[in-house]
Amino acid sequence: MDSIDWAAVSQRLRVARLALGLTEQEAAAELRVTRRTYRKWESGGCRLLNHTARWTPFMRKHGLSYDWLIDGDGARVGKRLQRGKVAILNRR
Repeated sequence: MDSIDWAAVSQRLRVARLALGLTEQEAAAELRVTRRTYRKWESGGCRLLNHTARWTPFMRKHGLSYDWLIDGDGARVGKRLQRGKVAILNRR
């Protein structure tokens, strides 16, 4: 897990939220965290892996791939973002 690029994870999280048309407050509410905590996730100030139980329902609801969020593999981006307006899909 030490090889995770947390800055890239934060960027993908923001891209996903914007592609889904969610505000920070809406995403935070769905994830049952404060807006401040969510903002830390998007800014790279807090690692997401400590909160995976919160992410599972969110990812399922929005057809997102947790694997894409963590490692950036565009082949596993998730159904919702494949159909969306996402222009940034970083590949390693």
